[in-house]
Amino acid sequence: RAIRPEIVAIDPRWFRYVAGMAQAARLLPGLFTSMRAAGAEVHVGGIDEPALKAAGLAAGADLLSGTAFAAPQLAGSLIEPSTIRLERAPPSAKVVPLFA
Repeated sequence: RAIRPEIVAIDPRWFRYVAGMAQAARLLPGLFTSMRAAGAEVHVGGIDEPALKAAGLAAGADLLSGTAFAAPQLAGSLIEPSTIRLERAPPSAKVVPLFA
């Protein structure tokens, strides 16, 4: 039985290494295109500088994440607790209280 992942995560250290070599970086768009053709989105994490952000975009990654986009935050720290209306959550939702 074949494995068909929805998202393929590229190792950040490997991506940094490959993106730093012009000849190797030219192979990334084809690699990412083949992953998408197989039905998977491509995620590149660990993007911590503008050059890696540009390399990920140039390679055609579907998803990028890292500190180049925003600094890490504690869970719930950007949400005003008084604005959360838990009664609007569907019954199947698993709600974990962040503020007790």
